Amino acid sequence: MYQGIPAQLEQLLAQFPYSEYGLIGLGVALIFFGRRLYWLATGGLGFVLGVLLAHKIAAGASLAVELVIAVIAGLIGAFFAVYAQQIAVTLVGLVVGAGVAYMVGLMFAEELGATIFWVVFMGGLFGLIFSAFVFETALTAVTSALGGLMVVSGFQLKEPIDLIVLVALTLVGFSAQSRLMKRRRYYESGSER
Repeated sequence: MYQGIPAQLEQLLAQFPYSEYGLIGLGVALIFFGRRLYWLATGGLGFVLGVLLAHKIAAGASLAVELVIAVIAGLIGAFFAVYAQQIAVTLVGLVVGAGVAYMVGLMFAEELGATIFWVVFMGGLFGLIFSAFVFETALTAVTSALGGLMVVSGFQLKEPIDLIVLVALTLVGFSAQSRLMKRRRYYESGSER
């Protein structure tokens, strides 16, 4: 149903009517305003990871238990974003890099075989390093890519269109957020037109 996301998350999303609209809405918000909403990006990522963790820890538990675990993980993610911004963005960079590499790896799954793990690992490593050393740019790129992943998953696009749309949305988001940041710095500096 949802392209490019793990089966556990797909099963949870299938339980909620209109969940794809939530993914799309959150994705669009992150694409255009991710720098301002990085705590939401990190909280949302914590929620998604919480869903996956709940399936491992509480296998066979009710949907309510899984949701509680996911919400707690989301709150922890949001807490990290607010109080440990550098660490949070670096970890989000790791996960987003791995997610994008996973989508690319799916396109070549037959040729890659078992080495898809290494593609995902290298994508995550790149995202981690990029986020750690180029923080401001990484924050913009990571939130744009995460928003793009959410939109692509919400629309359930097929390969290779999903990757093309993801790249396009990431570039649009990066450009839009960069312009907003330039405008904000211009007005904060007290410059007049």
